[in-house]
Amino acid sequence: MLPTNFMNQHSIQEAYYKAFRNVDDKIWVYPKDGSEKFSKPTSWCTAENDFQSAALEHAQANVVESSGIKALRSLLCSRGLSESEYTFVSQWIALHMLRNQRMRNAPSGLVKDYEHGFPAEFEKELLFLQSHYKFVHVYTSTTSSCFITSDDPLLEFQCGEDMVLFLTITPQKLVRLSPRIETLKCEEACFEDFVNAMIWSKAFKYAFSHSDDVDVKKLEAIAEKWNMKPRWETQKVVIKGLLGGLPSRFQVQS
Repeated sequence: MLPTNFMNQHSIQEAYYKAFRNVDDKIWVYPKDGSEKFSKPTSWCTAENDFQSAALEHAQANVVESSGIKALRSLLCSRGLSESEYTFVSQWIALHMLRNQRMRNAPSGLVKDYEHGFPAEFEKELLFLQSHYKFVHVYTSTTSSCFITSDDPLLEFQCGEDMVLFLTITPQKLVRLSPRIETLKCEEACFEDFVNAMIWSKAFKYAFSHSDDVDVKKLEAIAEKWNMKPRWETQKVVIKGLLGGLPSRFQVQS
């Protein structure tokens, strides 16, 4: 029996999934294990009990999530991001790069202690994101095909000589972060299907959609054709000029 004071926490901010709700105000869930799809409220998505302390949960909400989700929603407008909004989006991405279920269940040695290591790891992740991804572009689908999302929605991959990062923010819109400005190109007939195949391949346990007719078999075929398999990679980042290490905005006491 669960204690009465347990916390229902989300590895991916619940508010992110609201844009993918259907007309019944729920979201369709597609299990990676091949079982039947089902619908749930967004509060169900990535919910776990007490995977981090209440203090860290509160700090993440105050420092990152509130301003971050607002900045992401500002991308739905045609205007660009302000400097502060770019910072908020970068922080939101850094948080979810570290807090997602896949990262917290990483092979031994990659994540030694999520709770106590988070403050320093967040600053490192944020520094890399802001130094590498200088440009933010929003792609809007003009076809009948729609984007899906998942319990591990951030896609980071090699594209030519560059690393790029994708995040779908609605069934019609995708955010791309990249080190340079260039036109999106895709060899598949449908760009949306190609992105969705990557999302499906990288999902930890579930993909999510506003639609009840996602063709999972089609996505699996595209993923197999292009050998879309998530893999762990480490990158060495040299930080100069910071004596004593990176200062953290997460001074949390459990």
